[in-house]
Amino acid sequence: MKRQFQSSFRDMMPAGTSSVTPLPSTEDLTSMLAVLAAGLETLEFADEQEAIKLRRKMRMALLNSARLVSKWSVPAANSPLQELVDVPELIKHLMDQIQSGIPVEVEFEKILETGLWPVRVAPASFASALSALLENAFLAAGGNGGKVSLRLRNRPAIDALPERIEIEVADNGPGLSRDTIALAFEPFYSNWGGDHRMGLGLTHAQRFAQRSGGNICLMPRSPRGVRAVLWLPRAYDHFASRSRQSADVILLR
Repeated sequence: MKRQFQSSFRDMMPAGTSSVTPLPSTEDLTSMLAVLAAGLETLEFADEQEAIKLRRKMRMALLNSARLVSKWSVPAANSPLQELVDVPELIKHLMDQIQSGIPVEVEFEKILETGLWPVRVAPASFASALSALLENAFLAAGGNGGKVSLRLRNRPAIDALPERIEIEVADNGPGLSRDTIALAFEPFYSNWGGDHRMGLGLTHAQRFAQRSGGNICLMPRSPRGVRAVLWLPRAYDHFASRSRQSADVILLR
């Protein structure tokens, strides 16, 4: 399922990266990679205590590198890489891509409210974030009796929240503890044990939502399962261009 679900990714960005959020510092990343390289060279000959310290430093360098790369890879609000997106059209394209990877034993329900507002986002980042949420849900639901739902709806402004669309992915899997939910968005954190996932899917989804002016949260679902709710502010442009809505998917798991 893992290989089936992942589709090829054709770069949606124009040549060059000058329109992406400015890099905090390329020297920072170079320094972190130098720590990793030095650690790998020394680890083979280190005694047990030295190896523990080295692994701790290497892990910290890896986490910081991931945070930097995550910041660089998602266009910021009002970036030229963002465009007005017709959400139902993007969802249709995404479903066409991942259909073959949906487990046959899992019941999948998709509910799109009519008249969904357009949003201004980077289409490829939106598709990748949503794909990560769906794959987590399918894995959690697993086996016979598993259920996953995708629901999109408009939400009115309330308190500090603007008019927005809300994307909810829910499953009836074993659920997550509140402690696990608190860690879920950390780079490289994975709840799938030995499945060898990178643990970057939710990190990317959160970064995408926040850079697009929205946010994401995970909530326990009664009696069991998890709800992932991602919201994006409504775009008030008059017309959503349909000329560049296709967005292929890269999964960061």
